[in-house]
Amino acid sequence: SAAGAPAIEGAAGSTAATAGQGAAGDAAAAAGAAGSMAPPGWSTREDLSKGDGKDVITIGDSWMDYFGGGGGIEAGLDRAGTDYRHYSLSGTTLLSGQIPGQYTRAKNANPKISTVIMTGGGNDIMFSGGCNTAEACEMSVKKLIEGFDKLWTEMAADGVKDVMLIQYSADAGTAPTNTRPKMVEEAPICKTGKIFCHYLATTDLVMGSLVDGIHPTSSANDRIAKAVLKMMEERKMRR
Repeated sequence: SAAGAPAIEGAAGSTAATAGQGAAGDAAAAAGAAGSMAPPGWSTREDLSKGDGKDVITIGDSWMDYFGGGGGIEAGLDRAGTDYRHYSLSGTTLLSGQIPGQYTRAKNANPKISTVIMTGGGNDIMFSGGCNTAEACEMSVKKLIEGFDKLWTEMAADGVKDVMLIQYSADAGTAPTNTRPKMVEEAPICKTGKIFCHYLATTDLVMGSLVDGIHPTSSANDRIAKAVLKMMEERKMRR
C-alpha cells in the first residue's frame, strides 16, 4: 500500500532500491530524449508571468513529498517563498494511477492549472524489480514513457501549458549499466506543441547529499527548488 511504501523506498541497501530510482531517472531523461534541453518553441512564446501560485501544482512520490529527513522538493519550494498547491504522496507510483490521481484531485480542487511540477517512476521500477534484466528494464522504461505520455496528454487537453519532470539523481541509486536500454522513444505528446515538456536533471544539484541513499537532504532539496524556479523563469512558464 502507499502508506507502507516509504519504508521500503527508504531501504537504501536493498537491490530494488538501488536499481529502481536510477532506472526511472533514465526513463525521465528518455521521455524527452534530451535530458534538460528546452523543448522547441519556448524561447519565442509569451512569458506566462508570475502569479499567486495557485495555478501551479506539484505531484509525485517521496522525492517530492518526504515526511522525514530532507522534507522533499515541496518543502524546498515552500522555503523559496512560493505558494504552490501540493498533492504528492510518498510511496506512490505512476502506472498504478496513484500519481495521476493526485493530478485529478488537484483538478477537482481547482481546475485552473497552468504548470505541473512532478516526480514519478522510481517506485514503479523499485517495487517490481523491473530492471533486474536488460529485457525487463527496456519494457519497464517503455511502460513508464507510455504512462507519462498518457498523463501529459490529459494535462494538455485540460489546458496545462507546461509540465516539468524532475529526474532522480544518479547517486540516489542506479540500475546496473548493462540492463539499461540504449534508446528510448520520446513521449509523443511532447512533439505536438500542445504542451511543453521540461526535464530537470538533479545529479549535479544533489551532489551526494542524501538522507538514506535515496532521498535528498534539506539543503539538496533547496538547490533543486532553486533550479526549478530558475527553469520556470527562463522558459517563461507560469510560476
